[in-house]
Amino acid sequence: MYINDGKLNFQNILLSEYIDKSSLISYTNKSLYSPSTKFLCVSRPRRFGKSYTANMLAAYYSKGCDSHDLFSKLEISKEESYEKYINKFNVITLDIQSMIALNQGAKGVVSYIEKSVCKELADEFSDIHFSKDNLVEAILNIFNKTNEKFVFILDEYDCLFRDYPNEKEEVKAYLNLLRGLFKGAIGDRAVALAYMTGIFPIGRYDTQSALNNFDQISMLNTFRLGKFVGFTDNGIKVFDRNDNHSSVHPVAEEILKEALLHISTCEDYVKETINFGRIIGKTTCVKVDNTDTIIMARRKGRKGPTPLVLGRTAEDCSSLVVILRKCDDGNYILVTYFIGILSEREPWDPAIIPGSAEEQRAITFWNTHALIYDERIVA
Repeated sequence: MYINDGKLNFQNILLSEYIDKSSLISYTNKSLYSPSTKFLCVSRPRRFGKSYTANMLAAYYSKGCDSHDLFSKLEISKEESYEKYINKFNVITLDIQSMIALNQGAKGVVSYIEKSVCKELADEFSDIHFSKDNLVEAILNIFNKTNEKFVFILDEYDCLFRDYPNEKEEVKAYLNLLRGLFKGAIGDRAVALAYMTGIFPIGRYDTQSALNNFDQISMLNTFRLGKFVGFTDNGIKVFDRNDNHSSVHPVAEEILKEALLHISTCEDYVKETINFGRIIGKTTCVKVDNTDTIIMARRKGRKGPTPLVLGRTAEDCSSLVVILRKCDDGNYILVTYFIGILSEREPWDPAIIPGSAEEQRAITFWNTHALIYDERIVA
């Protein structure tokens, strides 16, 4: 379902260990309608929560459901704009990677996208006439009849550019579709908000000016969409990105703020282990020896095996690992933080050069350490 998909996807996210990032909606609410701010493109690596955010926005804006029950206890409910925009728009949500898969390849996927969305629009707006294979015409006709603006959410918008660069005709057709939707009459009149996510910035691709009206938000300036969490010892602000490992390794906010005050470096990339001298929580990365039972298993989202120890429980720990990356404006993004020690890369990691000192450190570390087995992390 592409039109007003509802709230089920975000509801399932809330049932997991979801960290409240709904303050992002306050930012997108301020971006609505304005030609200079309503086109947003967020680029981040895989597993950085882009799809989670897309599902959250779809659930909030879609007039196809009542999602008050999902957001009433989240931060956005405290904002003045909360009631003004919740469930007020027709939302079109497209996961380009999934649509390529459903089309069984890139060839012809643009036609597949247009026909699929137009079919649902025809069901939703049965009294309005438009071509069933021309999405641009459909949106314009619906807007002219209803005066209702659309919210577009495109997940993995760059999948076609990124993974199928040799499909030149299809890429050209895709660019024409994006240009038709987000520039000119439709972009100006019929679009309230367009929110796209991808892995690489727009500038990486030859988009022939099709997307030059989008405000590019990368990992290095993402503090605009994040939450301020504290200062380092030398007064540098730290912002939380929309997805970090705190959902997997919950840490009290006060502990994080205290840890940041122990960081005084100005380096572009910071990896520090702060010892509090007191127990602050539990760690699941433990030292092992030949008396332990170790199995090798692949964790979710990993390409190689990890040593997992059976029959052990999480251990008291007094240290917090904090990893920061410098933003374009000199502030820091919080990449991740967790209770425990800073481990080495796993030996199979493709970033490790065979025969290097790093490879030897990785082998040594993982010969003497393991993660405590938890079926929830095993692929």
